[in-house]
Amino acid sequence: MYTKFVSSSFALNRLPVDTVGIQTNFKTPSRQYSRTEPVMFLTKGLQRMDIRVRRVINQLSKDLSCDADLKRLANSVNLSSSRLRHLFKDETGLTPAQYLKRLRLERARELMDDSFLRLKEVMPQVGINDESHFVRDFKKKHGLPPIKYRHRSASVRDS
Repeated sequence: MYTKFVSSSFALNRLPVDTVGIQTNFKTPSRQYSRTEPVMFLTKGLQRMDIRVRRVINQLSKDLSCDADLKRLANSVNLSSSRLRHLFKDETGLTPAQYLKRLRLERARELMDDSFLRLKEVMPQVGINDESHFVRDFKKKHGLPPIKYRHRSASVRDS
């Protein structure tokens, strides 16, 4: 009774994950595509993404200070926590906690670039409490500690 259907667009459902604003190239068996995603970390596109994962991403994006409680997020989209983690990782390449960390670090970078807030003022706005973890993660993601990053970006803006 059931017919298995595999579309030719299946290859487009498994696209690479990248950071915000980076040009991404990917190939399918017949073509090469190139696109930039200005808002999301995903090059997959929201239209083809599972609606439950989109809802979780919207929840995480709205309130960066919330914790990534997998059980709470899963309940909000009527899934078990293990199923949500599996779906989310398939769709984005990251777990919800990793995705939230990326969002927080990206928002922190934006605040460091666009405001004169001190580091201790930026951290609560992005939902990070531990300064040492924040500095370590920021340096890993952006290549410089937050203070040096701010000095470098200020010197670039002044020149």
